[in-house]
Amino acid sequence: MVRRKKEKAKRPLWGVPKGIVLLATPDGWRTSVLTAEGGMLCGRLDVPVDTDPRDARTAAAAMVRELARDFHATDVEVAWDAPREPWSWTAQVTPAPDEGMLPGSGRAAGQENISFMHNPTTIRTFGLRFAVPQHPHAIEQWAEVRPLVDGRDLLAEIHPDGTSSCSARHLLGPAGGWPFAASDEPRRVELSNNDCVTDCCGGTFVSVRRRGDRVLWTSWENTHDNRAPLPADLCFDAAQYDAELARAGADVSWEGPVDTAARLLAGELADHTAREDWDRVVIAVRPERTEPARVTVCLGRRGAPRAQEEEEEEEVLVRELLVTGREPLRELVRRFVLRITAEDPRGGPVP
Repeated sequence: MVRRKKEKAKRPLWGVPKGIVLLATPDGWRTSVLTAEGGMLCGRLDVPVDTDPRDARTAAAAMVRELARDFHATDVEVAWDAPREPWSWTAQVTPAPDEGMLPGSGRAAGQENISFMHNPTTIRTFGLRFAVPQHPHAIEQWAEVRPLVDGRDLLAEIHPDGTSSCSARHLLGPAGGWPFAASDEPRRVELSNNDCVTDCCGGTFVSVRRRGDRVLWTSWENTHDNRAPLPADLCFDAAQYDAELARAGADVSWEGPVDTAARLLAGELADHTAREDWDRVVIAVRPERTEPARVTVCLGRRGAPRAQEEEEEEEVLVRELLVTGREPLRELVRRFVLRITAEDPRGGPVP
């Protein structure tokens, strides 16, 4: 009897993707695809050199999805992180949820859903509430914007000692750039931190995307404690979700005087930094919950690298607005903005 040599199953030549790095270079767009096995696949992205960054991200995501299907017969989702540099982007790649059923794909082995989100197919009610910092030395002094699910504080369940990474200052710009804004392209959103940067002390993350008349929160991650339970994927009615975002963006009923002053000041300075004859840009506007309360404004030199601004004190203009509550805030802010924008672009007062 002749024994047939047993053939070993061939492993895929390309690992399971877990991340993407996209770079805009003078020679064209380049990608590095990171795999769960520790590998990396690098190459040129097949798009013209002058392709819009959004279209380049779409092409890179499509390429990774196609490779995952071809090599591993699996569908994946790509969620782009907020860019740290204008020429580079990173994305997280995770297994795609099944259509119709939204399993908790963000759970680690052995983890269970938190109780009030056990059924991932239920349409949940989305909410937001503002929480004013109680500690005067907290890193973030803008009010927290905390997500609610069916009226319950989500972060209190999954990161009870953490701080929301979304604050009232994030709701000052265009609605499309707000942390919880949902689009057809998945985005990885930092939900919470430990009053520190998440690269250092960890936090919780989720992928937010719009699918038809639904908004999905999927691919949960806890870099603070991987033993902590994570929710099942969440599904919201898109119309209710958008309406709640709009309501929260317009809500100022929770503000104290220093919060109102900081909001008005940020808006006024955003308008003034568009002036070509003023050589300053806003680095930060911070409410300070001291006694008396104040708003601190940091202005940098237009075009100066941020590292240079932080290292060279003369490059940073710091001004403080005291908020005593004894005069109308709009008039107080108006006079303050006129005073600092009248200063010479080189940093000294106008003679």
